[in-house]
Amino acid sequence: MSDIVGVINQAEEERKTDKEREEEASLDPFAKPSFASTGFRVDLTNEDGAGYTGTIYLGSEESPAKVLFDTGSDFLAVTSDLCLDPKLGKQEDDVPVLNLTSMAYEPSGKDLRKCKSTAYMSKGSASAAKMNGDDEKLDYGSAKLQGKLYKDKACLDANRTTCANFEFLALYQAQGLDDIDGVLGLAVHPDQKRQDLNYVWSLKRQGIIDNAMVSFSISGPEMDEQSYAIFGGLNAAQIVGGVDGLKKMQTMAYRPDWTQSVKQWALEG
Repeated sequence: MSDIVGVINQAEEERKTDKEREEEASLDPFAKPSFASTGFRVDLTNEDGAGYTGTIYLGSEESPAKVLFDTGSDFLAVTSDLCLDPKLGKQEDDVPVLNLTSMAYEPSGKDLRKCKSTAYMSKGSASAAKMNGDDEKLDYGSAKLQGKLYKDKACLDANRTTCANFEFLALYQAQGLDDIDGVLGLAVHPDQKRQDLNYVWSLKRQGIIDNAMVSFSISGPEMDEQSYAIFGGLNAAQIVGGVDGLKKMQTMAYRPDWTQSVKQWALEG
């Protein structure tokens, strides 16, 4: 591993488990990719051009949640019934607008609810488990989220074939999430202690997918084909040269602890 990402402290190396070493070995940039599974497909839409969204299903009731598939963050965060608790979060302050006819300021009429939806019903899920720890805050720039960690079923389909017991953020404040129920972060956190918060790795570790990967097939606005994501596999027919045409490379994300910030990209041959 030191040849891949630089010199790692020897004491840290000795503390690693065999499983962690096996996962690190899978990051070898010169290793030939191996994709034995076709994975599980989730259809995506991009209605306003702002991002691709898909539906996942949460809790024992398999409540649907429309989430943004985000490759730049590492949390699953969804609106929940915690939004209905008046003790949690704070309603947005209204900013009056100027009426150019009367030249007087009037209420904006903006929806000021803490959350515009309540996708995950924690109290109605028989499999819900509230996790210990502090509340989490996420700032996406255009969206500011706050919630509590829960562990519950998270499924890629409503048929219970792709469900993982997973820790995610049940939101009680979702400023900026106006047309969706949440964000599904697909990036891997550099801190290995927090990698269980990555949905793809959870699917892998629970034996639901063979490969800790997600691939995308994106259709343009003028195309009739459906955009989709595949968890655990890819559509080899869309790759130049098929699977043999894939190459691996690594980039170092710009973070202070750069040795833990490995990203992988699959490129066409």
